[in-house]
Amino acid sequence: MQPLEAAYLAGFLDGEGSFGIYRSGARMTCSNRHLETLVWIKEITGFGRVWEPRGNSQFNRSAPCYQWETGANGCRYILPLIIPYMRVNRIRAESLKEYLDGVIPSSTSMASAEEIARREILKQRINGRLILWGNAERK
Repeated sequence: MQPLEAAYLAGFLDGEGSFGIYRSGARMTCSNRHLETLVWIKEITGFGRVWEPRGNSQFNRSAPCYQWETGANGCRYILPLIIPYMRVNRIRAESLKEYLDGVIPSSTSMASAEEIARREILKQRINGRLILWGNAERK
């Protein structure tokens, strides 16, 4: 991914993106009505899938809405490239990167109590359960 593409993607994810830790793992997503943009994101990153979520028609939209999403491997590749350009979701993106840096893929070893506590704080920060005030946190 070229720096200009990374900057554009960072801005797009700042406005349209979502970062989260779920039972199925880490995930980055963004939704948009412009299918070609989401396909382009998949092409420049080499990760993720583009799809039309079910239930779009129930909102009587004039145009369908599409979604791009990627899992942990895509996040590990993309986040270091886009974080320098992010503003709005920077804390969530950095927290997701920090979370993934501490998780060994396909590890069968048990995490320590300290590591589990660290991951839980990061999950709360990523999923928006902690109120973020600049770089400080308040519960």
